[in-house]
Amino acid sequence: MKVVYHFPAGLVALVLVLSTLVSIEIGHRLGRRWVARGHKHGEEEEATSLVKTTVMGLLGLLLAFSFSFSAERYDDRLKINWREANAIDTAYLRSAALTDGARVRVRQLFRQYIEARIEYATTPATDDRLVAIDVESERLQTELWHAAVDEAHRDPKDLTIALLLQSLNEVIDVAAEQRAARRNRVPITILMMLFVSTLFASALVGFSTKLKAVRNLPVWVIFAALVGIVIFTILDLDRPRQGLIRVDVDALLSVRAHMLRNE
Repeated sequence: MKVVYHFPAGLVALVLVLSTLVSIEIGHRLGRRWVARGHKHGEEEEATSLVKTTVMGLLGLLLAFSFSFSAERYDDRLKINWREANAIDTAYLRSAALTDGARVRVRQLFRQYIEARIEYATTPATDDRLVAIDVESERLQTELWHAAVDEAHRDPKDLTIALLLQSLNEVIDVAAEQRAARRNRVPITILMMLFVSTLFASALVGFSTKLKAVRNLPVWVIFAALVGIVIFTILDLDRPRQGLIRVDVDALLSVRAHMLRNE
């Protein structure tokens, strides 16, 4: 099921909409056969209505839960982006206290690092370059840390170096949070339950129309389209670097602009 993340959210939603319509049609045909065999409708209709209401309620609950989960994760990623930008900018400003040679080296590393982080933030999770970008970020983190530690050894009592090390530590921590936030998606199990529940609910919608020979296509299409739109939004929120709803990198771009102004 992880292959779902390798396809555009719109394509997955479209396939689900078509599958929903097919499920409704299958349910309708099964219902018509049920009626043709002479089954009675009284208590049977009540049982069908009860099951349909229960399944539709479960589907609504799963949709609401999944949407809430995706929206919350999207908000977390947005906050982490701003925290990372602030951490990098603070560390960059504090590097001004270094000696001339060290300051030039550290600020050059920071400019390379911000470029790597912007690329990381804008690269889709399915892109093969992502691992290499992450490795490059870690390499630059290590070089920045070693440069600051060398300065600390030169003057252990310098408070500004201690503050720089603190800022660099936060930069590294937030980068780790960023990596974890990328992997924190709606669990595959929940998506499977969502897809299966949608198909079962659709079949019940079709089955409940067994007494009518004429298909109510407008209602069926509206139901399938609404479910498809909600699921598309859930999937799109879960792919902040490759969908319509993206986590912006304005904060990181602002930090890069600040660095360029202070070269």
